[in-house]
Amino acid sequence: MPMNEDGVAWSFVMITLALIILAGLWIVLTPFAGYFVDAMNDRIEDGSISTQTAEAFEFNVTIFTFWPAFALGGWFLFSIIRALYERRFDTS
Repeated sequence: MPMNEDGVAWSFVMITLALIILAGLWIVLTPFAGYFVDAMNDRIEDGSISTQTAEAFEFNVTIFTFWPAFALGGWFLFSIIRALYERRFDTS
């Protein structure tokens, strides 16, 4: 069974498009995250936030910071699994 070359090309196009869209989302969402960090820092300085809440917020900020790496890792794994699933053997 021959490989569908159009399907392979479109998958590369769609992955590239998804990376561009996610990079744009990250750029757009970063200032909003900065606002929440500034507000939380003010509350921490006032003493109105518990230590557990501050640590939980710090964890969430760390996850937000590294979510592009998680997305790239997911796409990398997806591409490996998809390539193994679509692997073709020469039967001649």
